[in-house]
Amino acid sequence: MKEKQEQIKKALKALRDKNISKLLEGSLLKAARDSLNREIELHSQFLKTWNDKGLEESMKEIKSQTEKLNSSYQSLEETYKKWEIIKQHLSSIHSYSSLIVNSICSQKQSQEQQSGECSNMLNQTI
Repeated sequence: MKEKQEQIKKALKALRDKNISKLLEGSLLKAARDSLNREIELHSQFLKTWNDKGLEESMKEIKSQTEKLNSSYQSLEETYKKWEIIKQHLSSIHSYSSLIVNSICSQKQSQEQQSGECSNMLNQTI
């Protein structure tokens, strides 16, 4: 009977040790899993913050470049309009200068020496 009690005690001790080790193993696994989950959460928060900041900076840079391009385009458009006005004025000036030269030449056409000068003036205005 004592032997059986000893065997039962040993079996109970072994079972208890096995249960304790399983409990410890489960606790350790749970602690490791919880720690890993916390690390994953911290990293995901960091990445989200980094992505948000990166996106913000990229958007600011894109907005700045867009504003510069719009400003350059407006400046170019104004310059083109001014150039068109200058071309119109130049065309008018050439037209008037030709009329003036023709008028001068027609008034002085009677003199041969001056008619040679008129053809030179016509060539210069054109």
